[in-house]
Amino acid sequence: PPVHFHYLNEASLIQTLVSKEYAEKLNAYAKEQNVVVKAHAKVDTGMSRIGIIAQDHAYHIEDIKALYRLEYLDVCGIFSHFSVSDCLDEENCAFTNHQIALFERVLADLRAEGIDPGTTHLQNSYGILNYPNLHYDYVRPGLLWMGVTSDDALAIRTAPQFQPIMEWKANVSLVKDIQPGVTVSYGRHFKAEVCTRVATLAVGYADGFPRSVSNQGACV
Repeated sequence: PPVHFHYLNEASLIQTLVSKEYAEKLNAYAKEQNVVVKAHAKVDTGMSRIGIIAQDHAYHIEDIKALYRLEYLDVCGIFSHFSVSDCLDEENCAFTNHQIALFERVLADLRAEGIDPGTTHLQNSYGILNYPNLHYDYVRPGLLWMGVTSDDALAIRTAPQFQPIMEWKANVSLVKDIQPGVTVSYGRHFKAEVCTRVATLAVGYADGFPRSVSNQGACV
């Protein structure tokens, strides 16, 4: 937000330009402070969240070009974001390939105007695994930094050469035995079929442990 613009130069940060209006506000601030702020332009090729729209129904290339012409912004890069690069069915592959084509169209249109797009980046974690043929300047791995994917059951094109590096450790609070038919925890998802020993760990949703993994996985 504008109230935090001063951090950009103080910490030598590169800011994302999420819209033309936002860029104009940042440029006005930079002019007032007599500084130049580095930034990357975000273009929306199908994620439909932040970024200047560059899709078939609304291709706002003039707004993207305008960012590069703002006097007090050094727009030194441009990027977009895949929405279904983790899905390899025909429909979603076609959507991802169309996102690539739209991003390439933006780059070509900028260069045709004599505008250097700067550093380019498009691939997220699954973009790296499923579209390794792309050769932009940066990649943006998220989950891959931890050596994991979002779903081990998902097919991927590139055989993973990584290992999980994250561990979740917790102390055992209590151990007790329960009888057959007794259910355990929220949702009663676990039901003992035989006499069972239950260990309660001192970790929960308040610690960031997702409820979606309840009654799954294993502890050592």
